[in-house]
Amino acid sequence: MKNTQEYEYLISEIDKMRKRMYDAIERGLSLTDVEVVEVSQRLDSLLNDYNKSVQAA
Repeated sequence: MKNTQEYEYLISEIDKMRKRMYDAIERGLSLTDVEVVEVSQRLDSLLNDYNKSVQAA
């Protein structure tokens, strides 16, 4: 990974997306709701970026 700030950014964004997913489910949105799908896709992208960074280190 390039630097600690990039690592911390990814961790922070992953945490935010997880919280948004949890909140959406708590509000009763279905897994196919547009908001849930968008957050899920963003979370997936962040996790992939994190994984690539960890493997490159």
